[in-house]
Amino acid sequence: MATRPSASRSTTHRKGETNYPLTILKAAPLSALFYGLLVVAGNLICYVIFGDYTKLAMKVMTGLQLLALWLVVTSTVRTLHSLASHFPAFWLLLAGAGTAILSILAAPIVMSMIRGLGVNVGPIMLEAKRLTVYLLAGGFFALIALIHLRVRNKALGNTLEWVIIIFMGILFYRLYIAQDFSLGN
Repeated sequence: MATRPSASRSTTHRKGETNYPLTILKAAPLSALFYGLLVVAGNLICYVIFGDYTKLAMKVMTGLQLLALWLVVTSTVRTLHSLASHFPAFWLLLAGAGTAILSILAAPIVMSMIRGLGVNVGPIMLEAKRLTVYLLAGGFFALIALIHLRVRNKALGNTLEWVIIIFMGILFYRLYIAQDFSLGN
């Protein structure tokens, strides 16, 4: 009696060989949708706490959005690594960066869908300055997750992570915070 082939799509070409692009194309959009929902939840929490979308509320929302981006990008990279521990570093980095890009593009779509239901979910985050910061942050988050997964020497891994975090902090300050608080006048 002949066996029927499986009806479900697989992320493998042949037995044991992972189709990296297909795996990333399945994981990144789901993560981006989840990020959009996290952004909406964070914005609504800020609205409840602050009562309106004030300047302080906007800063808190930015922090929550970056935290959500870190969680989503890191979890995507870790999930792909756990699915196939032989996943090449380049593909994991590409998955993290792709997840960040899709997340930044999906969040306004999810926000506008929720806004269509009559819920005030705050401003849409399509300012060029914010997009640049978020995309850079997503790339850094993917790099940190990759270092955490692949570097075996803990001291070297911690040093690399701190160097990246300090660089990211300086870059974030220069691109985002320093523009809002001019020190001269």
